[in-house]
Amino acid sequence: MKKISLIIMTFCISLTCIYISKTYTQNSYADLESRVYMENLGNSVDSKDIYEDSERLATFLEKNELNISKMSNVDYENAIKIYTDIDIKDNGETLYNHLEKQPYIWSVPVYQEKYRVEYSKSMPLNNNAKKLLNEDEIEFIKSSVGKYRFSNVKVYDKNLVDYRKIVDDKIKDLGLSTKNIKVRFLGGINNNRYLKAVIFIDYKPEYIIPFDLKTSSKSTMTYSYEVLNFKDYMLMLQNK
Repeated sequence: MKKISLIIMTFCISLTCIYISKTYTQNSYADLESRVYMENLGNSVDSKDIYEDSERLATFLEKNELNISKMSNVDYENAIKIYTDIDIKDNGETLYNHLEKQPYIWSVPVYQEKYRVEYSKSMPLNNNAKKLLNEDEIEFIKSSVGKYRFSNVKVYDKNLVDYRKIVDDKIKDLGLSTKNIKVRFLGGINNNRYLKAVIFIDYKPEYIIPFDLKTSSKSTMTYSYEVLNFKDYMLMLQNK
């Protein structure tokens, strides 16, 4: 694959910047277990907006020489919804209800090409941004306010982490019934950029899986997928 620098292109749609970044991960594939307790794009009110934006995504990939053999490789079925800017220190026991008010993005894997496409909610233009755009771009952004549009493409050197599959396996290891659990993915928790999956039982947070980077070198990057008791994790945060 062609080398791509950390950020090779940036431009703004609404208040969201579209950029290409380089990261490193591992891969596996999701099965259907997680359909029961995770949020799925196909059932979301955002699905129509995101599916309608596929042509714009294809144009962006082509213009930036990000080859994709076919658009059907964009795996909307295994998209994950990531809640952002979370402070779980103040919202421990009430975290599930608190998430309903939080901003979120959709992260869609493209396994064959090792991309992740992210979609976020389009916001109104500010006056400074208008100066950088032509009339057609301004009109498009105005018509997109409140809708979910593609905002970010991440390019990876290693196979993608299949977060849904990992969570499925951990839930099986714990012997949990799928009837009374929910799983939510959180990003940007207390200034920690690594993704977390929280397992709720009867809407109370019981377990957390931090997808943290464990070791790193030029040739090896290892991620930790340890399941932690949520209350113990909260104590760890408070003691930092």
